[in-house]
Amino acid sequence: MTEPTLRSSHLFTLSLTVDPNMTDVGETPYGRRRIAAVTGGAFEGEELKGTVLPSPGGDWLLLRRDGILQLDVRITLKTHDDHLIYMSYRGMRHGPAWVIEQLNKGERVDPSQYYFRSTAVVRDVVGEVPFSEPHRLRRHRPPRADRPDL
Repeated sequence: MTEPTLRSSHLFTLSLTVDPNMTDVGETPYGRRRIAAVTGGAFEGEELKGTVLPSPGGDWLLLRRDGILQLDVRITLKTHDDHLIYMSYRGMRHGPAWVIEQLNKGERVDPSQYYFRSTAVVRDVVGEVPFSEPHRLRRHRPPRADRPDL
């Protein structure tokens, strides 16, 4: 039996603008919930580029009791030729407290010092775009506090 192989190619790089004034929902049975509004952004790839529409869009963050940060992001993309794409991604980040503190300050940290993975799904594509839906994406570089990107 042959091992399955993952075949992937770069679709686009996504940069989001996030309102720093998050809504603090408070403690839940699973941890502390905060909601950050995505106020805009841009994406660009070889065949696909455009902007991130402001609201409705956001990041529903959950800081779990075990210290793991869970992300649940939902946004709408508008391509350069006016097609709309609904995109969501979920992920988690965990590492030593000093590393997380540096990341939260926007400082660069060696990606080997912490764990951060996310998986995005692009769906509800309206119009002609150069991929089939649903299209799964994965983060390929570490995030920065000043530029959440995929």
